[in-house]
This record gives sequence, structure tokens and C-alpha cells, in this order.
Amino acid sequence: MASVKIIETSVASGNTGGDMYDSPNGTYIKALALNTDWEYFDTQTVDGQIWYDLGGDQWISEIYAAPNINDLEVRSGTAKVADFTTATVYYSPNGSENTQDNPTPLPENSEWAYNKAATDSEGTIWFDVGRSQWVTTQEVVDEDAGGDIEWSGSGIFQYPTYSDGGINADMIRQAASDMYTSVSDDQINTIMAVAEHESGNNSNKINNWDKNAQEGHPSKGVLQFVGYTFDHYHVANHDNIWSSMDQLYALFNDATWASDISLGGWAPNGPVRFPA
Repeated sequence: MASVKIIETSVASGNTGGDMYDSPNGTYIKALALNTDWEYFDTQTVDGQIWYDLGGDQWISEIYAAPNINDLEVRSGTAKVADFTTATVYYSPNGSENTQDNPTPLPENSEWAYNKAATDSEGTIWFDVGRSQWVTTQEVVDEDAGGDIEWSGSGIFQYPTYSDGGINADMIRQAASDMYTSVSDDQINTIMAVAEHESGNNSNKINNWDKNAQEGHPSKGVLQFVGYTFDHYHVANHDNIWSSMDQLYALFNDATWASDISLGGWAPNGPVRFPA
């Protein structure tokens, strides 16, 4: 059964939970506590907002609830819109666009205080920059993340350099953190299995026999990127296809990496998160 997590609170509840109604835009019943999970049975879209049917004439809006949220953290920080894009505002993570409060996207280089961070099932992090106003790390960066990441002023991040060789769990976690995404233990195991399957976890591996090689584009490196695919997904200043860390950055630069990485012939298919 599908479920939603309570991601927002209301003034009416004393900022303790999300409002539940007897029907979409109906009569208020009670508040559901923040960060709790509730099964839902159906959805309706009313006035541009998704409503979740919790059963027994109990409905909650996407303003207060979202599906496929693995983690919700109440913390403060600053989200900055990169200078190569604008940021769309949503009612909830992966929800409907909130054009009521934000008729236009947030402008490039603008900074917005956030009070909550949510991580969805794809590993994407979302920031709550205002009541029912969420932005994604596919379009903004967390200026309070710390670590070795520095904003270069040109919309491109500068990342630390790592030695070549195979990959390990620590490298995967570091690459995911550097790319403002999160990775679960199961996903780490999958990435490690792909590296073992594709290259024997060898950054110097080159495939000279398959169709790509016959067409003059052999796959290379620990995750066996084809050259033009790596060129498309690589991160600025990390364009060495033989570098295991650069390949991990390219992997996490795929907006749909979590669903694209799999055994038996994986390939990135999503939009580029941070164009080089």
C-alpha cells in the first residue's frame, strides 16, 4: 500500500502537524503529526493541488503530505539557485508546481532560507523555502552543506581530486554528498555490483569487443562509460573518463541515476543536473 509522509505543519495546528479534511477543500478534522507516515488509497487533483484519500472520508493535501519520502529533517540553511538555471517551486517534493505563490521560477543566483530538507526515494534532496514551497537540488545548492565543495561563481562546483583505481563505499558516499544527493546502503551495493560486473572494479578497463567498440566508441573505466555519454554527464573540471571518482560524479549528475543504475547493461537516461 502506498503512503505519504507529513512534511508541513499548519498555523491552525500550532505548527505541530498537517491539516486533514473530510473531503478535498472540505471541513477540517484534525492535524496529523509532522514526519509521520499514512497509507492512502486514492488521489484527486483539485484547483491544481493533489489530495490524498486516507480512507474513511479523510483527505490531506500535498501542501502537507508527499509520497516516496525516505527522510525528513527539520533544519535551517540557505539554498542558492545556480547561475545556469532558475528554480521551479513545488507544493511538495515531486508534487505540483506552486504557481499560486510563485507565478515565475526563482531567479538565478538568488538565495532562499529553508527550514526543512526531505530526501525522496530517488535520492534527490528537496528544501522547504516557505510554506508549501519546495525546491530541488537539481536546481539549487545548499550553501550550508560544508565539506570540500566551493561555489566558483560561474555556476560550476569545484570538487576535490581523488586517486584512481576501483571504487569503494566511502568514495560513493563522498561523491553523492559532493553532488548534493544521498545514497542508501542498498544503492551503494548496487553501484559496487555494477562496477564489479562492468569492469571488475578496474578503472583501467576498456571494452574492445561489443557493439559500441565496433562502432569506434569503446566503453571505458570503472563504470564503463562510452565516451560521448561521459562527455554529456561529466562534471566541470572532472572530465577524466579513467578516473573512478570522475565517473561517480558523472553517475550522480544524471537526475534519474537511482533508477538508471542496474545490473545487466546500465545507462544514464535522465537530465543533466549540473551542466559542465
